[in-house]
Amino acid sequence: MKPMVKASLIAIPLLAAILAGCSDGPPTGELAAASSPVSVDGAAAVQVRARVDPLNDQRPGPALPPDVACAGNQLPPQLPADQFRCVDPRTDVNITFRSLASGTQSYTAYGLVPGGQEELLGPLAPTSQPADQNGHLTHTLNLTFPADMSAAYTQLQVRLGDVVVAQAPWQPGSQAYFELNSTLSQVTATGSYRGRELTLDVQGLPPTGTFHGYLYRADETGALQQVQQFPNLTNGEQTLTAPQDISDYAEFHIHLADSRINLFKATIG
Repeated sequence: MKPMVKASLIAIPLLAAILAGCSDGPPTGELAAASSPVSVDGAAAVQVRARVDPLNDQRPGPALPPDVACAGNQLPPQLPADQFRCVDPRTDVNITFRSLASGTQSYTAYGLVPGGQEELLGPLAPTSQPADQNGHLTHTLNLTFPADMSAAYTQLQVRLGDVVVAQAPWQPGSQAYFELNSTLSQVTATGSYRGRELTLDVQGLPPTGTFHGYLYRADETGALQQVQQFPNLTNGEQTLTAPQDISDYAEFHIHLADSRINLFKATIG
């Protein structure tokens, strides 16, 4: 066989292999939705001390003025004159959330007033207790009101930004447990990818609030590391572009703002 013919016969399969490799497009696939239970672990304890006015409570007729009815308050506390002492009303409120996913925004407590109005109670602050295995901290809010607040509210809410995360009944005298806002457990998404582009269709995001998408990689131990953020996701179809092929990542999540409250989770097939 002539050398040129032999070289041509060798080059043809090589060229075919190169062309076949060039014809392979970028990696493609779909998201596989995984279970991502959203839960909260919070409780509210409300203790009310009613006003005590012994003389007026026990006698009929017009009420005695405070300087007379509560004259015992001027006596030394060691004297047995409780029947002449008044006690001012007081309400103590403790809200505690364990393993609360944190972010740059504060969790804030509100009280719903009978009739539908709301009152800001204050932000929940992280405690000095050690974080859990996910890095989440215990947050608390302690309040004292110099009044009997037995009927002041109907419900307590904890919010992150404008989004109600959880609510609990206002239950003076007992502990009430917070339940997750049901709208946060209704987020769904489907998605397919080609190369660095992920085409995503999201449904069920609440009408208020900020929601971000995240890509995760798994390290050598299998632990997930958050490596890419897609801010301000919305309901409907959208295309996200990552720095690398989507197939290089392990999972895709949707979180409430930049917190670790995970509303949707999918593995990347």
